[in-house]
Amino acid sequence: MEELKVMPTAIKNGVASQQASLGIIVGQSKNPAQVDTWALVTGTSCTNIIVASYNDILAIQNQYDYLVDATAANIIAGIGNTYNPQTNVFIPPPAPPPDYVDNFQATFGGILTNLQVCLSNMQNGNLTPSQISTAYNNILQLNPGLDQPTLTILSNINNYFLGNG
Repeated sequence: MEELKVMPTAIKNGVASQQASLGIIVGQSKNPAQVDTWALVTGTSCTNIIVASYNDILAIQNQYDYLVDATAANIIAGIGNTYNPQTNVFIPPPAPPPDYVDNFQATFGGILTNLQVCLSNMQNGNLTPSQISTAYNNILQLNPGLDQPTLTILSNINNYFLGNG
């Protein structure tokens, strides 16, 4: 691994200024002309993935904190990954939380569709009260640990279909 190089302070028009420091190049190929996949890291965040040679990387070295030759180092990196320079490992970000509103809406949509099919089948005479009672009792037997809110909902649906709701 190449060490971080800090350019000396320059004096221009009587004002001292720190010139840009060079980023650390990690795991570069032995052939400077070889084209590899590079992970460009700002701070500890991978901000870009490019295909370039070592010679190309030298031209942008002062724009990043770490320039990791992912091909030569045999590592997988992705934009948004966190880079650990001590272990030379890229860690992907955690998955976003599920969208519970979309999930709930999809569940309700499925329930609505199934209830509409049952209602239609009842109205057309294809589903009898006896079949509905049998289906309800089978659900209760197959799922003995149902919680009270679920049992209440199932009972209300059963009573509705049987005309008792």
